[in-house]
Amino acid sequence: MAVGTVRLWMRAVTGMIAAIAVVALAGCLRIAVQTTQQYDAAQGAFIHEKGTGAIHGQAFLQKANGGVIYAAGRNILLVPATPYVAERFVKMYGDRTYRDILRPTLVFDETDKDSLNDRRVVRADPRGRFSFDELAAGRYFIETAIVWQEGDLPAGGRFYDLVEVEEGKVVEIMLSGF
Repeated sequence: MAVGTVRLWMRAVTGMIAAIAVVALAGCLRIAVQTTQQYDAAQGAFIHEKGTGAIHGQAFLQKANGGVIYAAGRNILLVPATPYVAERFVKMYGDRTYRDILRPTLVFDETDKDSLNDRRVVRADPRGRFSFDELAAGRYFIETAIVWQEGDLPAGGRFYDLVEVEEGKVVEIMLSGF
């Protein structure tokens, strides 16, 4: 093998190792996030009320090659869209509805423990389908995460949608991060 070829090969290998290290560290990096909204139990109390609205949907992500990964067996989280929760979603997602798994983990300055009771969780079926029934009218964030391996690296991420529920109506959604 010629010396020039060996040097090119070494640069390529070194570059790949550096790229893998950066990606691996990004997933481990934790960033502290400051928030201003205070938790108010009355604002999200409607999630505990029995209503006649519903959300039925399917959660999935589409891979770059066109393949689909369903949220099979994944938890689907429903939370009331209060100012307290909305601020956290804006900090986490920015102006998007998808957050790549390789982005640094955000650690919020303070999470009111009582706010963790203002949620409903269901598990998606093998095709990523889920249902939230007997919902009171209101605005809700619905969120999940799908993660899988692509070679040596994790792929996927967290994603959400904002849904308006009306009494007596079923909202059908495709939760896909877009």
